[in-house]
Amino acid sequence: MVLDIEYEETLLLGTDDSEAPDHKIFRSVTHVEVDDQGWMYVVNSGESSIRVFDDNGDFQSSFGSQGSGPGEFQAISSLFIDSHNRLLIVDSNQARITAYSLDGNFLSTWQLPSITRVHQIAELSNSKFALVGQHNDKMIHITDDEFSTIEASFMPVQDLLTSNEREERVLLQFFPGSIAVLPDLSIAYAPALYGGELFVYSATQKGNWNLTKTIEGQSFHIQPASFTAFDQADRVDMPITFPEEGRYAAQFHSFSQGIFSIDDLLVHYSFQESNDGELELRSEHFTMDGDRIGTAFIDKMERLSVSILNLDDQANLYLSDSRDFPKLRRLKVID
Repeated sequence: MVLDIEYEETLLLGTDDSEAPDHKIFRSVTHVEVDDQGWMYVVNSGESSIRVFDDNGDFQSSFGSQGSGPGEFQAISSLFIDSHNRLLIVDSNQARITAYSLDGNFLSTWQLPSITRVHQIAELSNSKFALVGQHNDKMIHITDDEFSTIEASFMPVQDLLTSNEREERVLLQFFPGSIAVLPDLSIAYAPALYGGELFVYSATQKGNWNLTKTIEGQSFHIQPASFTAFDQADRVDMPITFPEEGRYAAQFHSFSQGIFSIDDLLVHYSFQESNDGELELRSEHFTMDGDRIGTAFIDKMERLSVSILNLDDQANLYLSDSRDFPKLRRLKVID
């Protein structure tokens, strides 16, 4: 079923005015986390600080800086506000998580156990966290609340590969997919190279995590990505270089943009390449039991110039949009 869902833009942050204050200019918005009041904690590409805006988009403050000391960052790869109202900031270069209070005070830092690239963090209600990132050929890892021990790892990389295993392994290091914690504390996983299936894992009493359900979504492509010589590519979604072989261009045909649990719905966003070569941004809606309700069309573009950053508890959708100039957009469903 095609869902007739319309969005209205309620906020736009960013400008192409070179004379504007620095906090209004973005290179590319890479992460947004939203608190209960609707305040936004924003990461700009290439920066090691967090910009804070209120729910009206007015700039409030910034915190964090470049470096390797306490409260400093080299490469921010994820943000998350936990149940204690701490802003957890993942630094993939230093393989650590730093906690700040929401008013910008440094709290503590934890070194991650062996996982070097963490792209998402989510909280389970039993003092455990789920981290998304490739490690020991698994994509999802359960840790304690101090991130000191990996208690379980699951979602094998091998299960996500199609026909270009070597190239896809490289992509999965940078695009490991996303998760949503469901009300029963199971975890729904959406692979970035989206073949039309979502995976649900649940914990046993012994602490093992098993695949308990495969949700059938919709992908128009059996092969989610293809790879061509860089100088022959019509579109370059990501360049890949292999030593002694040269550069290749990855083109995404079916590319996940995130999975979210909100109210009684599971919502998954993805780009689907159409017959005319354009990329259509769509949202798939499921019940919590995994029954597919339908798909809604959001936007269409020639190149991968938009990315989904967040869907908050009030159903506000946050997008990074680089068309015309880099910006952060907030959309709301029109009732």
